[in-house]
Formats: sequence, C-alpha cells, structure tokens
Amino acid sequence: MYMKKQLFTLFVLSLALVSQSGFCQKYTTTDYRPNPFEKKPVQQIETKSELSLMLKKITSPYDEIVFEYSLGTNTFYSTRETYTDFYNAQSGYKTEYIYDSNMNLVKENCFSWQSSGWFNSCYEEFEYDNQGRKTIRTNANNFGNGFVIGGKGYYYYNSLGKLSQYLQKVHKGDGTYNDLNKVDYSYENGKLAQTIDSYFDGVSWVESYRIEYFYDPITGLRTHTNQYNYNLETNSWAYDTKYEWLRYEDKKVRQRNYYRASSSSSWASQSSDRYDFRYDTNYAPYSVYPIYPTVTDRHDDWEEWFVREVDGNSNVIVQEDWSTEDNQTSILSYVYTANYTYDLISIGLNDIDLSKFNISFYPNPTKDILYIDSQDDVSFLQINIYNVLGKRVITQSLSSKQINISSLPKGVYMLNVVEDGIVVKREKIVKQ
Repeated sequence: MYMKKQLFTLFVLSLALVSQSGFCQKYTTTDYRPNPFEKKPVQQIETKSELSLMLKKITSPYDEIVFEYSLGTNTFYSTRETYTDFYNAQSGYKTEYIYDSNMNLVKENCFSWQSSGWFNSCYEEFEYDNQGRKTIRTNANNFGNGFVIGGKGYYYYNSLGKLSQYLQKVHKGDGTYNDLNKVDYSYENGKLAQTIDSYFDGVSWVESYRIEYFYDPITGLRTHTNQYNYNLETNSWAYDTKYEWLRYEDKKVRQRNYYRASSSSSWASQSSDRYDFRYDTNYAPYSVYPIYPTVTDRHDDWEEWFVREVDGNSNVIVQEDWSTEDNQTSILSYVYTANYTYDLISIGLNDIDLSKFNISFYPNPTKDILYIDSQDDVSFLQINIYNVLGKRVITQSLSSKQINISSLPKGVYMLNVVEDGIVVKREKIVKQ
C-alpha cells in the first residue's frame, strides 16, 4: 500500500503539470520551454470523409482529461481541455484556447479548481509576424489579487525559418524586463540536433544544461535524447537524464523509457520510468483519419501522442501503461493503464464535388488489375489505397489507366482519389 501511495504521488506530480497550490505554474517565467516542432493550432481535415475518429478523453483509475474542439468547413482546432483528478479536486485544471481571424492561437486561459469553482489563475498571450510565426509570449499569474505579468518571451528564427532562440525576460513590476534565461536551438540536416539552456547571472550568460537529439538514419524518426547538466566546479558537462523510444515494425512508438545518470559519464542500466503504448486496428478504415487536439497541456515532443500518422501509418492509440520506480525498492513497478476514448463523428463531405470527375473502377471485385474508366482527363489525379489497418499500401497517379493490386492479400480496401491533397472520391474495393 505504501508503494502505491508513493507511485500515486509521482503520478499526480507528472500529470498535474499546471496546478500547484491552487495556481497555474505552467506559465511562470522559469518553466516555459517552447517546442520548435509545435503544431499549428488549425489543421486541415484533409480526408473529407463522412466519418472520422475524434479523441474525446483519456481516462486512468486516477484521473481524466477531456478534449473539446471546434469544427469548421475544412478545419478543426482545440477549444478546451479539462483535467480532473479523482482523488484531489484541487489538482484539477481547465485550459481554454482563443484564436485570431487567421486562426493563430493568441491566448490560453488557465483555470484552477477551487472549492468555490473554477478560478482564472493565469494566462498566456502570443503575438505573430506576417509569416504566422510566434514572436512574443506574455505570461501572467493571478494569485488572488488580479493578474500580474510575470514576464515576456521572444522567439528568434534562422534564415531557414526554424526557431533558433527563445529568450525569456522577467517582469520587474515597473514595466521593465530583465534577461532571465534562454534556449538556443541548432539543427543538422533539417532536424533538431541540440538545445542549450542558459541563465543570466546579472553579468553574463551561463550555460546550465543541454539536450542532444538522435534519429534513426533510415526512417529519420527520433530514437533517443541525452540531457547533460553543466558542472561549474569541474567546468564540464555531466550526464543527467536520457529518453529512449522503441518502435513497432510500422514505426509507431511501442515504449518510451526514461533513464537517470549512474555517474557523470554513464547511464543507469535500468529505466526509472516507462510508458508502453498500444494501438487499435478495429476502427479501420476511419483510423486513417484521426482527429487529435491541436493544442494541449498534455504534450511533450518526445511522446508522439497526438500525431495523426507516423511514417505513413495511422496513429490511433487506445491504451498506455505507465510504470515507474518505487522510491523504497528502486524497482520499476506498474502503476496504471490509461484508456483513450474516441467519438466516431460525421464531418460531411464538405466542399467536395463528387460530380467533378466521372470515374469508375472495374472489375470490382478483382484478382489483379483494376481498370480506370473516365471520359475526363484524370492523369493528374492520385490514387491512395489503404488496407483495413489504415495503412497506405499503394500510391500512384491515374495516368496509366490501371492499378495492379495482384501483390495485395485478399480482403477489403479503401481507395481514395486525390486532387491537390483533397479527396474527391472514395470507393471500397475487394481483392479476391
């Protein structure tokens, strides 16, 4: 029982990221660290399918996160996220997202749960340049006497448009701001290679820790990150923590491990924290088109929780198991299984003109060749065929007037005809 209490404490600390002492701590000037691969707040519903999956909530025995969205004609975006702690109501939080006319996220309002109800404890505001990139972040906290600006952050980009530095300044209270900390980003072959965090000691910048990012040379997907702390006494970098990703054959993450350093130059042989992920194949063919929150407090760039597909494979996660190190025994112990719940929703065919192209495929069923019949010029259109697992198995243009499916196993497949990224026709085909 004591171990479970310890594990539950760790669980609360790991998930209640934005609540401490009843106030939102996520937005304090020292805690914010931008993600250079941050997804845009608005995503195109590129499928135009009649039905799609939308992640509604994540539930464990201890807590629950509920996501809310707004659906437009061709886009969707997150509007609210609510976290409920089943054991401690004061750890609950709610975040609401506000956008401008260009659908840039301009404000996040954070609410903490108090005995009298929801309390607007903090907010973030963002400014953008004419390319839609964040330029300034302002954070404020309300400790019961109204909002007080805590600081401002400034985003800088390199010649390729990638985030090169984030500079955080703390508000002195008189309208002036002092340098506080900064993060410098460097890239190799277009991928994030290293970040270095520094703090300002009043005279000069002092490097405090750095993270190195590693990728699979074939798939280009991340394999692990190493974090180092700078030791001022030895004037050298010391090992601190490491994240490691293990993947299934279809490239989706099956396990994420967290390691502590065993010395200044080596890692522990056993992970201290682990997530195991399971994915669903029963939603096909809709699993090709999951809708996930575009803005979320439950986000880390290392998790790939809310990525619609990984290396072309649909990414419908349904469960995660969390195990962490027991403080007494130092043994990695299972804590809980969290379940992901989806709504099967209708988003309509929107602006698709199904009469725009008169195309038919025959014979259907077929053993080997699907022939394309159309009186129109369809050579510029693309064909994508997906299996029942939601995996794309064939991509080609219509210029050849036929599709060879002889190499596919027997079964039912979904065929999409695509024009400029928009699905203009969908049809089920049967391989005999």
